Amino acid sequence: DRLPHGTEIEIAGLTVCRQRPGTAKGITFLLLEDEHGLVNVIVYPGLYERQRMVVRGEPFVVVTGTLQKQNDTINVICRWIRPMENARQEFAGIPARDLDDVQPRFEPERELATVAPESHNYR
Repeated sequence: DRLPHGTEIEIAGLTVCRQRPGTAKGITFLLLEDEHGLVNVIVYPGLYERQRMVVRGEPFVVVTGTLQKQNDTINVICRWIRPMENARQEFAGIPARDLDDVQPRFEPERELATVAPESHNYR
């Protein structure tokens, strides 16, 4: 509440809800919760495509973005999103170049199978 509109911030929390309504032109809305409360996060289509596995599959995330305050509503416009596990390693002081040694390589096909249900084409 105290930060001004347009402030660059970084927040972390549990993804409580994900919404991608057909009427939102590809925008995805996340609702994050931490020990202080809830915050709305707006993910635009370009970032969603680049970070789809994180947006759709990670329960705990760190969001870097811009605070938007309009009409008594507070949102964070997401510029980057990453799994909290990566943040934990960064905060522990593990250099980014060493993360491959700490965390297994990301395998999109295998990871997607664990978080996404089978899809159906109703066309």
